[in-house]
Amino acid sequence: MSHVKLDEIELIKVVRENDTGPIKESRSITSAKISGTRNIVAHKIPGMEGGIVQDLGRDLRRMEFEGVISGPEAKNIVQTLWEKFYAGEPVSFESDIAGTADINLVVIEDLQISKVEGRAETYNYYLKLREYIPPPEPEEEEPEAEDEEASEETEEEAEKARDSYNKLVGRVVDDEGNPVSNVKVIARGEEAEYNAITDENGEYVIENLEPGEYEV
Repeated sequence: MSHVKLDEIELIKVVRENDTGPIKESRSITSAKISGTRNIVAHKIPGMEGGIVQDLGRDLRRMEFEGVISGPEAKNIVQTLWEKFYAGEPVSFESDIAGTADINLVVIEDLQISKVEGRAETYNYYLKLREYIPPPEPEEEEPEAEDEEASEETEEEAEKARDSYNKLVGRVVDDEGNPVSNVKVIARGEEAEYNAITDENGEYVIENLEPGEYEV
């Protein structure tokens, strides 16, 4: 006996009252059709016979089942099928029918139900399913090296700016604009006085100044 299961519903099943007793519940598939197509594009070469064939991959497979559901649970099974159809969400699928064994998820495209006249708790059904393949998850983008370098440069500039808040930098030159070295520079403030010696380029740096105004 073949095996076909749509979510938790087994479409092929026989339940007897006992091993040899009458059938209490029956679910069967009377017709099964599996179809699939490939996207083939033929490119003609001007001035030549034949052409180039390009395979763009296959379409999602379709499955069509016709069958009968009967028994005390038939009405509930039919109702569950309608609920899954209206939800429009992918449902799990299992089958050992040729061409479907590797299909794990499907969407119900079409569902038709008819009650069998003269037979209690018996329904005919038509199911059209389409294979469903989840889309790939988006890849996490790694930060670009340029962005990291720019961030490091910004941090370095910020540190330099913070350091310059309590620092006095200057240059001493003579009347002709030449740097003067070994000159003592004094910065006087209201509450403190600082001094430094110019280097060979006439430059001086006074650090750790208290906030305020200074005269050099």
